[in-house]
Amino acid sequence: MTVELGGMSLEKYVKSRLPGGFHRDRPEEMRYCRRCASRRNGKIYHQPREPKVSHDVSTLDRRFRAYADTRKKWSDKMTAVTAKKDAALERLRTISEKEKEMEEREKKLEEENSRLKG
Repeated sequence: MTVELGGMSLEKYVKSRLPGGFHRDRPEEMRYCRRCASRRNGKIYHQPREPKVSHDVSTLDRRFRAYADTRKKWSDKMTAVTAKKDAALERLRTISEKEKEMEEREKKLEEENSRLKG
């Protein structure tokens, strides 16, 4: 049983998706891409892009430390922002409680005044 995908058999499609290769089995429109194509003798050839791998452990360690430092700085900033937010919320709660107390006192004073007048 043969499955056709875009003019390719399943085997060719799978091979075309493997890293590094079998680009000759791809259909013409899928064979080239602008990012990784090179020109030789007026023809465009596909060059598979290989990921940059750092085999040097010190480079990996330095990059990880830079990431950890950046994360720590962001964490410290977020902690400071959270503390400021909590302090502001606490001040707002205190203010609203004082307003409620003042309203209650005003009501009591009005009641007393109405009793004294009456």
